[in-house]
Amino acid sequence: VRFTNSGTEACMGMIRLIRAYTNREKVIKFEGCYHGHADSFLVQAGSGVATLGLPDSPGVPKAATQGTLCASYNDLESVKKIFEDNKDEIAGVILEPVVGNSGFT
Repeated sequence: VRFTNSGTEACMGMIRLIRAYTNREKVIKFEGCYHGHADSFLVQAGSGVATLGLPDSPGVPKAATQGTLCASYNDLESVKKIFEDNKDEIAGVILEPVVGNSGFT
């Protein structure tokens, strides 16, 4: 067990762990899901990105997000396609079980 100061730190540690364990760099996340403020998570992330109508977060270098692949939320076929297109390259999948940017109030 590792304690962290924030969800961002927890997600960063988890990504580092699965990449080290699998020796693979690519991670699948879902459009609109937010996993913290680290550069590699700010791809189609929702939060301020969704509010501003921007496709990605300004200031995040493309190199920081090259290993982040986005699937459509609640669409298993989109996940299967990413796995097929990136055979033996996926370290893991990160999922926000209830999307905070889905309009629930």
